[in-house]
Amino acid sequence: MSAKIFPVILSGGSGSRLWPLSRESYPKQLLPLMGARTMLQETALRVADPARFHPVTVVANAEHRFVIAEQLREAGARPPTIVLEPMARNTAPAVATAALIAEGQDPEALILVMPADHVIPDAAAFNAAVDAGLPAAAAGALVLFGIQPDSPATGYGYIQGGEALGGAARTVSAFVEKPDQATAEGYLARGDYYWNSGIFLLPARAVLAEMEAHAPGVLAAARAALAAASRDLDFLRLDFRTPSPPALRSPSTTRSWSARSGRPSSPPPSSGATWAPGARSGSSRIATATRTWRSATRSPRTPAARTCAARVR
Repeated sequence: MSAKIFPVILSGGSGSRLWPLSRESYPKQLLPLMGARTMLQETALRVADPARFHPVTVVANAEHRFVIAEQLREAGARPPTIVLEPMARNTAPAVATAALIAEGQDPEALILVMPADHVIPDAAAFNAAVDAGLPAAAAGALVLFGIQPDSPATGYGYIQGGEALGGAARTVSAFVEKPDQATAEGYLARGDYYWNSGIFLLPARAVLAEMEAHAPGVLAAARAALAAASRDLDFLRLDFRTPSPPALRSPSTTRSWSARSGRPSSPPPSSGATWAPGARSGSSRIATATRTWRSATRSPRTPAARTCAARVR
């Protein structure tokens, strides 16, 4: 297994929910909303330790390329790989592309997939949670991070933890779409449901194999776009213009993938959790680590972070 992690930052969001401060041409991840640095800069610096991480790969909208490059330079980040999407295709195609790039450098690569707009002031605690997920990822699991809820929030997807597997490990029983108020209150009272953070630690080979099984069209489109990609200054520009049958054109959401894999429920498309394996309730495996960080995007209090991993069957 790779000694270092390949961090991947997903920065393709439009930030429309914070309009007019955040705009399509300048989305929220490029704004200093929670301090002197932008959320993109903070995300990159969170994984800046050269002993633990490779330089970041950022998957972004082509229109934001110069702003992203300049912000990372200002933050002192090592020269990144900035992958340009000609259009937003949501999580699965971006993860497929990043996994293909990492696997090309190291067949045993682990990728840490992070949205660019999370606020996590305690970077040390975050990295401790990543460390807690490493054994599961090294064993071939698709690791996801959940947050211990401290309120019955209805705006997040939920992960239900199942049986303990020893150490920090636990099975995933279900992914749940944003619940109604009564259901969320029940989840909070039970104590075995976690907010889905949308952060993942993935063996590149394993996630590509899962995509091949459950979303072959997404993977084929990512392979074609990467094969036809071109260098543009310091950027890697994907090419989705290569003619391909409709079945191979990358879909813009991940819901259809979840349905094809046979899971009983699907999370919000933005969470990216639809490519975790587990066709039936209780058939996937999770690793869960009790670490804590403050997430200003979730709650003013400090929830416990759980590392959850779905083991590849």
